[in-house]
Amino acid sequence: MIMAEKVFTIIQESRAAIEASHYIPGVSEFPLDNETKDALSNILENTALFSEMILRFPDIAVAVLKTNNNWDVLLQWGIAFCNQVRYLLDKSTIKLLHLVSQELNHIERDPNYVNPYRKVMEENRLRENEAQLKMKKKKQVKRGPRLTDHFEL
Repeated sequence: MIMAEKVFTIIQESRAAIEASHYIPGVSEFPLDNETKDALSNILENTALFSEMILRFPDIAVAVLKTNNNWDVLLQWGIAFCNQVRYLLDKSTIKLLHLVSQELNHIERDPNYVNPYRKVMEENRLRENEAQLKMKKKKQVKRGPRLTDHFEL
């Protein structure tokens, strides 16, 4: 929770600095002053950091976002901002932001989207493994000589 507070404080302060600098992604030229560059990198880094936390610990992170709606709104803004400056991001970060948007239902989920770190998914996987083990046990056939009821002479 303390880490989330720090992350969102940094994103909020950096957002204020970006908006004060009049930098508009895709419209104005890349900022030359260090303060705006720092604010830009802080937004990108902290949005990616918290997005990674959401994917790795979805049950906890979603609960944290539900307790503080301002953080959810700020994260949506951060993801949208990152998508506007995606030319600064690598492919894995772009994919991460897309997956987080699906996880938080900000965009429609792909039909085959699954987060393996969700607690529900883990429980289902354990049940499937147990069912597979039971099936394997049933299929084992004892080998060797057998006694039969009738004899042929």
